[in-house]
Amino acid sequence: MKTSVYSVTFSTFDASTDTLHQRTDLYKTEEGCKYYYDELCKDLRKEADTDEPEKHLVAESHDRRTHMIVRDCGKPTEFQAKVSYDWLTIDVQAPQIFLFDLTVFTRQEADKMTWEKARELAQVEKGMRHVWQYDTACGTFAGDFNRGCITPDKYYIRIYTAEE
Repeated sequence: MKTSVYSVTFSTFDASTDTLHQRTDLYKTEEGCKYYYDELCKDLRKEADTDEPEKHLVAESHDRRTHMIVRDCGKPTEFQAKVSYDWLTIDVQAPQIFLFDLTVFTRQEADKMTWEKARELAQVEKGMRHVWQYDTACGTFAGDFNRGCITPDKYYIRIYTAEE
């Protein structure tokens, strides 16, 4: 399953104290990320518009994902602030739930079984199947469990994570 992670990074450098501060906030939605980014850009513009704006260099990238101000460039009192917005699309492996038929497998056999072998057994045609695979991204496991279709006396539940 692919998902996107959105980030806003705010950085400042103050030459008079020789300090660099950086903060990155992550968002699940683009809307939340853009809102925070826009608010930080407004704050930078306010900083540039006040306190002798002629001393400030204001720059924005062509894609409007980076906004920066610089005051007193090259002087001991130089101050820089930059806010940027970006995203990354990643492939997230959701946990996989497997049910093992306890009339065919023991709990110990199910615990020792690799994900690959469990997946292979879950692909067998329905009438011959003794292992079932559920993906947590869909709600069928919770529905089957809540309806009483999955009981601990009939099935052993094993959850495989991406690390296994």
